[in-house]
Amino acid sequence: MAAAAVQQSEEPNDYTDALPKEIIDAVYIEIKHILETSRTIGASTEHYISRVHGPIRSLNKQAYSPNTIAIGPYYTKIRQNIPYKTMEDLKCHYLQSALGGKKEEEVQNVVEDISSLVNRARHCYAQSTEDVPDKEFLRLMLLDSCFIVEIIRTFYYKEEEEMRKNLKDDPFFSDETTRSSIRRDLLLFENQLPFFVLQRFYDLTRDQNENIPNSSSFINMALYFVSFAISGACGSAELDARTPPKHLLSLLYDALVQSRPPKQKLIRRFLLSPIRMIFSLIYLIAKLAIKSLVLAFAAPVPSREHFELISCSIDLADKGVKFKKNEYGNCRLFDVDFVDGCLIIPTLVVKSHSEAIFLNLLAYERHCASGDQKLVSDYMALMDCLIDSPKDVDLLCQCGIFENLSRDKGEIAKLFDRPKDNFIVINRNKFVYRDIFHRIDIHCRHPWTRFVVKLRQWMANLRDKYFESPWAFISLLAATILLVLTVVQTVYTVLSYQH
Repeated sequence: MAAAAVQQSEEPNDYTDALPKEIIDAVYIEIKHILETSRTIGASTEHYISRVHGPIRSLNKQAYSPNTIAIGPYYTKIRQNIPYKTMEDLKCHYLQSALGGKKEEEVQNVVEDISSLVNRARHCYAQSTEDVPDKEFLRLMLLDSCFIVEIIRTFYYKEEEEMRKNLKDDPFFSDETTRSSIRRDLLLFENQLPFFVLQRFYDLTRDQNENIPNSSSFINMALYFVSFAISGACGSAELDARTPPKHLLSLLYDALVQSRPPKQKLIRRFLLSPIRMIFSLIYLIAKLAIKSLVLAFAAPVPSREHFELISCSIDLADKGVKFKKNEYGNCRLFDVDFVDGCLIIPTLVVKSHSEAIFLNLLAYERHCASGDQKLVSDYMALMDCLIDSPKDVDLLCQCGIFENLSRDKGEIAKLFDRPKDNFIVINRNKFVYRDIFHRIDIHCRHPWTRFVVKLRQWMANLRDKYFESPWAFISLLAATILLVLTVVQTVYTVLSYQH
């Protein structure tokens, strides 16, 4: 028994023995290799092209993967698969168009110049690209940057036949479906090249015709190209030159965020129409008079300190909120306002690839966008609140807020009506539309609004009950005439009695 006890007490000491030296040395060599070759994950502003993971990707996995064309090092393994192989052949066709007419030393200079950007470009990708050798990385940079630059250049000068003479059989311009699919793929977060690579290739291959005075810069040409992907990204927007775009998707994001609406020249509009001004003043005075009378007998609206989400569109309409599209051009998509009980929202043109574009903008904003305000997230949270059913979509379409080119209203509901816990996390202190939500809440609980809603309901019931058929209207008219004659007769009787 004592020997057994001694044996048990000595067993734990056996576990403290060191492993064989060859195993320790092997692991040490691997750790040293990791320390020497692996980089520290820096700020998102440094590594701004990333894979999409987590809850955002679970929303729609297909929205982040290219359907037609692969760009950059993340998709090198699928480039020879169908249908990507067709696009790889098209890239070679574009390279022939861009460099085929140049001298041998000029082509050599292009390759050498782009090769100097390889290490800098590798650093832009958040995930390691070591599995792509330098030779293959340089090759894909040349092919991909040439394809993107030529697409943008040809699209910008699409009315100039001279710019398209070598690309007359180009499927990008001959097939609308292919054109839409390529533009979608070029705006995927994972499917990007650094913009400085595109800029350098453009500078190296710029045609003499593009050296004319006042010619557009490549950034403006690229902005013109991406602005067709989503409404609210103005092609003529003046972007901040101090913060050049990181890639095409960031260019689209910056255009949506930085552009501002023009001032609304209401005074000039009224002066051009004196009759409208007179009737507007009469209406305003009458409205204020009735409103003051109602408020004189109503209790004040208690304020709410906590943040409240708004209801869906149908509920808001029933509570007295009107919806109107922003009729002033050149405004950004996120410029929403609430004025005089009317929620003003810019028109969103919904296309077949709108969901993919929005989800990739959302992914870019989560990974890379600087600043406290998250405009894409907040805009989608706003729409998520407004849309709960197909009836909400119908109402917003009737008001012109949605212009549905896909002819499928389910696309709109699919784009915005998502589970809030998995989709959008609202920062209540920094929510862009916090003040608008607060004003909508006050408006819906205001005594004047409740009075107007009840008046409309009474008028609607009256119309449905007495104006649904000619006979009902005649009966109401006859009863009204009889009541008026009775009152007149009573008045005359009283007056004659007094005399």
